[in-house]
Amino acid sequence: MIGYTVSIEGLVELEMDLNMSKDKTKNILRTAINNTAKKVEKQMYTEAGKRYALKEGKQGYHKVNKIEKAKVSRLYATIIAASRPADTYKFMVRPDTHFPGSKGAPSWIKAKTLKKGGHLVGMALKKNSGGKGDKYKAFVVKYHNVSNAGAISDHTALAERVPGSHMKSNPHKEALKSLYSTTQAKGEEVVYKTKIDSTVYSTLSEQIRITIPKYVK
Repeated sequence: MIGYTVSIEGLVELEMDLNMSKDKTKNILRTAINNTAKKVEKQMYTEAGKRYALKEGKQGYHKVNKIEKAKVSRLYATIIAASRPADTYKFMVRPDTHFPGSKGAPSWIKAKTLKKGGHLVGMALKKNSGGKGDKYKAFVVKYHNVSNAGAISDHTALAERVPGSHMKSNPHKEALKSLYSTTQAKGEEVVYKTKIDSTVYSTLSEQIRITIPKYVK
């Protein structure tokens, strides 16, 4: 959760500068804060989309966000980014094709989460283990899920075998474990702290300046 507030001291100073009533000053701040929250939220998902190799791009970040707007009685807005760990498959995976029975599958499946500065890395549980880890290389799987109502849905993911475990449906095979990466929320937190946080109050000040004429008659 990422949030910011406007203090009552700022409200008093603005009220004195404008010679306005407290109610009108609060309306100005509420509008300015909400407009700022919209701009900051857009910056967050746009910058996250530039930084991370999520297949959905910036919209994959935008969809996990929610803004709790400021009110006259509560002069702060909160931007909430909430998401579960994302399947590694949702990021850049090469190749990202499912090969049934591994027929025609490449020797390595590679993936990365960062667009710039990151390299596609071969995914394996025991990488560089002198060949002994080959059976634990990651591969693209397609799960068939059946709901309580009997509806069938497919889910594609990047997964690997879990050493020493057994599949319920086929005890002769080791169980599968899907691979996960950073959450969309964590990605937005990173860009917020590194690129946006220091500019929030200048954005808010600009929005106050723009909003004031709408209330001054």
